[in-house]
Amino acid sequence: MEDAEGTFYDVYVNPFTGKVTGEIVPSHEFTDLAIRLHGNLTKGKFGDGIIELAACWGIVMALTGYYMYFRQRKSRVNYSVISKTKNRHALVGFVAGFGILFLVVSGLPWTGFWGDTLQTWAAGKGFHISLWGADPGASSDFATALKKSTSGSQPAPWALGESQLPKSNDSGLPSIGLDSAISVAEKTGLEHPYLVLLPDGKEGVYSVMADSWSVPDGPAFKDVSKEAVVHVDQYSGEIAATYGYDDYSLPAKLVDQGVSLHEGRKLGVVTKVTSSAFCLGILFLCVTGPLMWWKRRPREGGLAAPRGKMPFSNSPLLAITLIVLGFVLPLFGASLIVVLLIDKFLIRRFSKLSDLLNTKTA
Repeated sequence: MEDAEGTFYDVYVNPFTGKVTGEIVPSHEFTDLAIRLHGNLTKGKFGDGIIELAACWGIVMALTGYYMYFRQRKSRVNYSVISKTKNRHALVGFVAGFGILFLVVSGLPWTGFWGDTLQTWAAGKGFHISLWGADPGASSDFATALKKSTSGSQPAPWALGESQLPKSNDSGLPSIGLDSAISVAEKTGLEHPYLVLLPDGKEGVYSVMADSWSVPDGPAFKDVSKEAVVHVDQYSGEIAATYGYDDYSLPAKLVDQGVSLHEGRKLGVVTKVTSSAFCLGILFLCVTGPLMWWKRRPREGGLAAPRGKMPFSNSPLLAITLIVLGFVLPLFGASLIVVLLIDKFLIRRFSKLSDLLNTKTA
């Protein structure tokens, strides 16, 4: 519920006595803050773009790391302090790179640009409009309805978010009520526990969803194949539409399974321990990378950036990979163009910047 000042509350009510047993403000909870930090740095679309850009470059860093690993594996046998750190960095990176790629790729579907485009294509209207006929009269999507009805920052299940809400046929009859709507949905085999969205206006429907995120022991939380929502006409009590995992497109199913692994829901403790190990590996790489630079930096100053041009002539596969990534990951492609333009028209034209960044070709 929302008060006069616009603050949302979760209010807990005893269903038998009608007595309020407690209330919380989800936006004040640490878990809600963690969700917003992880999703957009609490900065809305701008923060979401920063997260997506970092994710794209994370993929590039992992792939170029593997490129250097296999190119330099023969010269890695050396016993200097720098080389030992480099060897450890390479070995940990070889393992952690798989985790980086998986966590980033499985997280990208939630991003605002790349993810929204994929969601519209893989889980958009075209895949399930037939569930209620050629003219469903849909007025909103499930993600929007969920955001209006709940006060937390947890988004709708990825593949369900784009599904369209049908309308109730306003027959002038009284609403069937919450209990009757749940009873209708229950008969379809929908798994408990439920999350129920109340009708939004006279044409709204009861939307009963198998709760896949707020109850860790729930079937839909542990197994995304049990995700489903049943929309019930608020007047007739008839099912206006159903949509679930079996109705998803193949890309949507793959994304949903990946998201489940990303969030540690699928395989439970195994996934959480593995993901934690990957994250520790990434932290190790974040420390050893700057450490190696610090040890090899020139005494006379400068950043000691690698000299010379990119080895595209000797490694056409590298050039092709970067071009493909630029198209597949548009934010990466755009940022790469910006970096190249800055290097070409700014850094190389000022000797102090050029010396600092070591951009002069060998």
